[in-house]
Amino acid sequence: MQDNSLYSAISCSLLNCRRLPARLNAEQCAAVIGVQVHDIPTLVRRGLLHPLGQVTANAVKYFSSAEIQELSKNRRWLDKVTKALRRPTQVTKAGAPNSKWPGPAQALREARGRCPSVTARQEPAVAGA
Repeated sequence: MQDNSLYSAISCSLLNCRRLPARLNAEQCAAVIGVQVHDIPTLVRRGLLHPLGQVTANAVKYFSSAEIQELSKNRRWLDKVTKALRRPTQVTKAGAPNSKWPGPAQALREARGRCPSVTARQEPAVAGA
């Protein structure tokens, strides 16, 4: 959990600068745009923010301050950001049609297709009955 007083101090010092640095990290970018730090990966994933360079998924991402300032003045872009952050992230459940891993129901259907002797519920054989 991030200390709000520390975040506020960093945000205020950045926003009170006469000139922003050329590159902004995710925390600085969030302060300029007016979103939370944990929203930045969502915006990158949805294509609304583009980090500098070709970085790997787990690398620290930097953003162009000139581009961020331009985007933060664009009302349409801010509307897209608001909608993207309001929309929940789509998580594919196991067994859903788009999932690459079958869920238990789908695995059972496939097993029935391969072997007709497999049924939904097989009762164990009782000895002596």
